[in-house]
Amino acid sequence: MKKTVLIGLICAAAGILVMGLAFASVGFDPARLSTAPRYEQKTMQAAAKDASAPDHPDMPSYEQKSLQSDSVSAIEIQDVSMPLRVGLSPDAQIHITYFENEYETYQITRGDVLRFEKIVRQPWYANLVRIDFQDVYFELLLPAGFEGSLNLDTENGDMTFCGASAGRTEAHSANGKIQLDAFDASALALSTSNGSISLKQLTLSGDLTAKTSNGKVDLDGVQAARADVRTSNGEIELENLRVQTVTAQTSNGGIELENVNAAQQIELTTSIGDITGTVLGQMRDFSIQTHWDGFSDCSLPQSMPGGKKTLTVRSDMGKIDLSFIPGP
Repeated sequence: MKKTVLIGLICAAAGILVMGLAFASVGFDPARLSTAPRYEQKTMQAAAKDASAPDHPDMPSYEQKSLQSDSVSAIEIQDVSMPLRVGLSPDAQIHITYFENEYETYQITRGDVLRFEKIVRQPWYANLVRIDFQDVYFELLLPAGFEGSLNLDTENGDMTFCGASAGRTEAHSANGKIQLDAFDASALALSTSNGSISLKQLTLSGDLTAKTSNGKVDLDGVQAARADVRTSNGEIELENLRVQTVTAQTSNGGIELENVNAAQQIELTTSIGDITGTVLGQMRDFSIQTHWDGFSDCSLPQSMPGGKKTLTVRSDMGKIDLSFIPGP
């Protein structure tokens, strides 16, 4: 037994030594240990529709590809595995940075609608032993006041939006989180199968839908016409929300509210979890319908008609503790 343990320790030490030597041989750069083909970074620029765009400044010295297209009013990106970043352009141009290698390229369609579609020509054996530490992504920088629509899709990758604006925006990730911070749009439709959704400091002139199968949904400082928030397995947090109507639904998780201001309707539903927090206004402003298990605590009446707004709350297994505070 001792001999077996000793042999195991010697093999482990030898493996660590080999890995250390391999790491040192590439200058301690983990990206150089990647077995996947090296990605080539490329860039693209395009003029937004009706934008008066100045000449583009000199590009960085890395190898790149520059394209220009006039009058872009819609952007569609269909990717496979890249994280997608959307931010603010430094000028009146649309800037796009993306990466390609011998197996993964983009088919680009230019015109009023600018479309990127990922084409993968990877042999079946390429992923048998795949180690990839390369920092690759798809970045889209939009000029201030951009009003074109966005339709973004990636199977495996996170999506981040920060400090920009657009028209109607649709974003879908099969396996990744979606995060928006200080992003304005006419409407938002967000969905992910496995990942959280976080929205902070957003102003929408239209509706918001945010749906995930497995993950938390967090809204803070969001203004919209109607908000529809759903998750199958995860919590929902609504803070400083200002809407006409809001629907929040989860199967397994709590719903927490803080300073939620709804002009017409609030509908909150969970199968397993507590519903707690604060609503702006007074209780008499609402016509209330409450459904709960009858065993947990509940701060609301089961039924109270008469209010101009409606409040519907349901928890099949969990307490309900909502309070009302004076609005601004």
